[in-house]
Amino acid sequence: MRLVLAMTTSEAAKERRRNAVERRLELQADFLKRIIDLLETSTPWPHWPFEELSILAGAISADVPNEFEARKARDLKWHLFRGSPPVWSVARIDDLKDVEDRVRADLSGLVPLGIGRRIKSESADPLSSAG
Repeated sequence: MRLVLAMTTSEAAKERRRNAVERRLELQADFLKRIIDLLETSTPWPHWPFEELSILAGAISADVPNEFEARKARDLKWHLFRGSPPVWSVARIDDLKDVEDRVRADLSGLVPLGIGRRIKSESADPLSSAG
């Protein structure tokens, strides 16, 4: 009886972990879709929600743990902005680093080359309009 109970507990723990991973993947996909929508609608930077802007800024930042990720960040920045990226002073959200990684890995294959250059903004720094 104890063995059966232990297996059930173990299976329940695995199920909880699997559900948590699935929820996190869904969160990543949701943020990725919202960022794509904001880019495709050319939403001015000051009108972006803070989390989405922070994620995009983190995804194109070369301030990452290894050269491979830094290269992906530079490639994404070039893909989006074709050499003229905006300058943001946006704090990164530690709890969303995995979402930054997902955006860094997937976004360039999902949006047209230079899409970020189409965005007109009242200010290059979205925080300066918060006044």
